[in-house]
Amino acid sequence: MDKREAITASNLGPVVSLLTWIMGASILLAVGIKFTLSTVMPGKRYMEDAALFLATGFSIGFTIAMSFAVANGVGRHQSTLATHQLESLQKAVYPADVLLVLVSTCVQGSVLIFFHELTPDRLHQRLI
Repeated sequence: MDKREAITASNLGPVVSLLTWIMGASILLAVGIKFTLSTVMPGKRYMEDAALFLATGFSIGFTIAMSFAVANGVGRHQSTLATHQLESLQKAVYPADVLLVLVSTCVQGSVLIFFHELTPDRLHQRLI
């Protein structure tokens, strides 16, 4: 049987990992439902779906990057980590930060595309 890390006041990494994977699974479920409804409902939005597909891919990458970050010390006090662990932690958190920005950008783009297609007013479309 595999040994799991205990959740303590000085080690909250497993909580971060658990929440990250729960949110990742929720995202996959929500996007799967959205894609299913897009194929069933008339008036498909291909550009919106493409942006959402990219965001989902980046989100999966973020979840994996955060898993590596937890393994390298996220959730632990900085004073308990060795120098090499801090360096590994920084190397694991940096890609997660970049992927988080990419996820946010793609989701915002998807919402803007949706609003652009939704509004009948030309002025609103130009502003979007």
